[in-house]
Amino acid sequence: MKLKRTASGLMAVLLALSLAACGDESSGSKESGGSTPSESKTVGGNDDAEDAAPEIEYDINGDVRLFNDFKEKYEGNYKLTGTLSTGDDDSGSPVRYAVKDNLRMNSVSVMGMTTRRYITGEGDLYVINEGTTTYQLYHGDEIGNTVYESPAYDPVFSGTGVFSGASIDGNEVTEEYAINFDGLEGTIKYTFDAKTGDIVSITTDSQDMNDTHETVTNIVMTQAQDSDFELPDLSGYVLNN
Repeated sequence: MKLKRTASGLMAVLLALSLAACGDESSGSKESGGSTPSESKTVGGNDDAEDAAPEIEYDINGDVRLFNDFKEKYEGNYKLTGTLSTGDDDSGSPVRYAVKDNLRMNSVSVMGMTTRRYITGEGDLYVINEGTTTYQLYHGDEIGNTVYESPAYDPVFSGTGVFSGASIDGNEVTEEYAINFDGLEGTIKYTFDAKTGDIVSITTDSQDMNDTHETVTNIVMTQAQDSDFELPDLSGYVLNN
């Protein structure tokens, strides 16, 4: 069972890492360049509005990246819920990913059919299809340790490599990084709200992952809870492997 390259999602995996948009770079947007002088742009804020948020300066050629604070807050312990769009299909599917220590969970619903994947504390992988009430079970010695670092099960952080550029579009900042997992080539783009630093969308592009183009939007990030990794009652399900 080759799980390494099932990395569709951020990411149906990267499973799901996803699009609708990772901030189209309009003619007013600026991208970083190696020989471009350091340049900052003020985003957010409205001087004429009494309740305007503080303006934020973001230097697209500087050393400060919104991704760094985001990673520090959530890497190794997060639950993400959102909407996954793949390829030319922009209708979107509800998705959920959770990571805590060596526990993993992801869920995607397509046309009312939900598939959930769990990696338990014992290292076992359960793939549960709620529509057909069937499940598959793979033990830890079958899936190996690499799966824990795979974008298939940690689509937000595990595949992120070197920063390659940034752009600003309105009140949103998009940072682009190379994919860094198992020799795969491609990019991951993180779009943030410049006022709050909250993640807005994550887009993955990689020809090495079945020409994957996936975007997760409508993102809500929280800390994962132990209950997120509890297996459902499988007494009414049929083992199918």
